[in-house]
Amino acid sequence: RMSILWVQGACQTEEEEIEVQAVWDLYAADRPYVGSTPKLDAAGVMVRNREAILLDATKRIVDLGDGDWEAEDVDVALRGLVSVLTGGDGGNDGGDGDKVKSMAAFLDERMCVPRDMGAPSAAAIKRVALS
Repeated sequence: RMSILWVQGACQTEEEEIEVQAVWDLYAADRPYVGSTPKLDAAGVMVRNREAILLDATKRIVDLGDGDWEAEDVDVALRGLVSVLTGGDGGNDGGDGDKVKSMAAFLDERMCVPRDMGAPSAAAIKRVALS
């Protein structure tokens, strides 16, 4: 059941979030390199791979969705996404909510699970894209 929820990115209720966290805690118990939650793990992966993500996203700026995108918007949107995943509102760097969602959708499309990150962490990004 959990893998279906993660793949669909549908963990929205408090009960489902608690269940996801319980599974994550078991997964993370012997992996000191992952975040304490799937959201924090996803944010950490993005921060560690920031330069590669920015390079890839900037090359594919047309794929990032509607709106006028400048190269600096890619960085701001990535920072906004990390902010959202770490409990912020995504706007501390002047981020545009639609661009943050577009960045999340772009990463959701470009990521490879499990190569880039685990399914629960990827689902956290998908939930932002679908929000």
